[in-house]
Amino acid sequence: GYKGFQRRGFRIAAVLDVDADKVGTEIEGVRIQHLDNLPKLARELKIRLGLIAVPAPAAQGVAERLVAAGIQGLLNFAPVTITVP
Repeated sequence: GYKGFQRRGFRIAAVLDVDADKVGTEIEGVRIQHLDNLPKLARELKIRLGLIAVPAPAAQGVAERLVAAGIQGLLNFAPVTITVP
């Protein structure tokens, strides 16, 4: 629900999660989809920037999936340093 991104010209195009209780629900009008849909969504929505907001142990794997899907930039809010090409 943070409005700061929108005020700076960023549009939240997709929200992804692996939690079955969250997938299918909405946040600020954006339906949460399963992380497995990332490559298709990145392509269809022309997503260039990914935001990582996951527990520390999951951050590196999510970063790798974002890069593999063609995401060009990452904002990491997980409490861990990630390594990407």
